[in-house]
Amino acid sequence: MHKVLVLARAFSLQGEEALQYFREQGYEVIMNPLGEFNLSEEKLIPLVEDVEAIVAGEDWITVAVIHAAKNLIIISKVGIGLDRVDIPAATKRGIPVTNTPAANYQSVADLTFGLLISLARRIPESSGFLLSGTWKPLIGTELWNKTIGIIGLGRIGKAVAKRARGFDMNILAYDLYQDHEFAIENDINYVAFDELLKNADFITIHVPGLKETKYLIGAREFGLMKSSVFIVNTARGGIVDEKALYIALKNGNIRGAGLDVYEKEPAMGNPLLELPNVVATPHMSSYSRESLARMCMSAAKNVITIINGKTPESLINPEIYQH
Repeated sequence: MHKVLVLARAFSLQGEEALQYFREQGYEVIMNPLGEFNLSEEKLIPLVEDVEAIVAGEDWITVAVIHAAKNLIIISKVGIGLDRVDIPAATKRGIPVTNTPAANYQSVADLTFGLLISLARRIPESSGFLLSGTWKPLIGTELWNKTIGIIGLGRIGKAVAKRARGFDMNILAYDLYQDHEFAIENDINYVAFDELLKNADFITIHVPGLKETKYLIGAREFGLMKSSVFIVNTARGGIVDEKALYIALKNGNIRGAGLDVYEKEPAMGNPLLELPNVVATPHMSSYSRESLARMCMSAAKNVITIINGKTPESLINPEIYQH
């Protein structure tokens, strides 16, 4: 019987169908025994010794964890981000790494637009006044017919672009890998990075958390933006330099920011959360019932596909099969 260690929080929320699928296939499922999530290397090592599959959330699957898992066959990541998985170490051992890129992008795009609208129309701020007993309508900004700049036009960026079309927005995009057919069909203009920063009224970020994207947006980039711009990050903490963002917001160099991800999580005590022109959520962009269920099932199918000797579509390190 194959042993699967399930760490991802999503399975405790909307994972019953995926868990049942494992059981029907004859797998022994070991649910996270610690009752906490985003586990560190030290907490993970004692849990992985005899498991063949790890279904991870935001857990630290380091080289030490991979070496400790002597029977490991697959690392199945729930969600898209892989910055906490040591992919080179897994590849060196011939262990496939998968994720679930097609499962949550619509949910992330929804929250992205929710943050954009909340910022532009000052919804949380107005609600706070009213709930505290003060009738104080606040003046906001329309999204309609404004310019949105999308940094990273992958699955999520494209879903955001389709929503932007519903607001008759002028869409600018920056991406190293350009899908010209999609751009033509959806009236999107690919532009240089700095040109996007200078011309956008709203900016959304949808690139992975890599060494190359660390502090992609910092003091220089904020200096190029309009003082009226709103910026939203639902991608990864660390893509935006939070110290530079704080200064830009505090000094009025940009109008507002919507954040779902942070350099350090949980983000309690983060000074950005004290600013009135910040709308913040707790890394919940994929937390819709539909998205969570899809991610769990996709992660489960990736495990079973690999153990059955087949190749899933979302394999991150296909080079393991080249030797």
